[in-house]
Amino acid sequence: YTPVSRLPEGANSFTAQATDSFGHVSNSVNAAFTIDTFPPLITLTTTPPALTNQPLQTLIGTLSEPATLLLNGLWVDIGAAPEYRFSYPLTLTEGANTLALTATDRAANRGYLTLGITLDTIAPTAPNASLIQAAIPANGQTTVTATAGAVEAASVVKITNLTTNLTVTVTATADGAFSAQIGAASKDELTIAATDQAGNQSATTKITVPGSGGGGDGAIPPDPA
Repeated sequence: YTPVSRLPEGANSFTAQATDSFGHVSNSVNAAFTIDTFPPLITLTTTPPALTNQPLQTLIGTLSEPATLLLNGLWVDIGAAPEYRFSYPLTLTEGANTLALTATDRAANRGYLTLGITLDTIAPTAPNASLIQAAIPANGQTTVTATAGAVEAASVVKITNLTTNLTVTVTATADGAFSAQIGAASKDELTIAATDQAGNQSATTKITVPGSGGGGDGAIPPDPA
């Protein structure tokens, strides 16, 4: 027997009875079953950052119904109803990591969720002092200017005046240039460090704020005239 229309989602029941050619009717048989065509939903309640410098992470989430769960082909333990919660420790490898989750319910429907995480534990190179210059102070401040390639692209640059301990931060442009003002006097020493988007910090580079006569690292040379 084939139904003339699609059976509805969820619980279904039927009664079957047979009649032979002489009109004899059999006992009726009752049966119940469930139609389930919806895949299980995987929801992450704690998602690791897309870019990190920490190799140890934890993937935490829930399933919408009882199901088995695989992460990159490995079994993940699922908690009891009603949340069907899971927590899985991860050890990332340097570079791009792909996490593929597959949940399979009792009706063999499959739900999928894929995410990517990049592990970057390599610190940027130290700022290039030859591309960084401090201007002669004016009104108690100097402008520190760096041209393209001075630091890693889009890194956060921290400038510290070693004399006053004053610190300023600025985000470098996509080509590694930046410009920032900081309180300083002539001959003050400034350290410059860059932190990349994963949180790794470079070694520091030191420059000296020039005086009106020039000289020192980062100084503006005197007018040859």
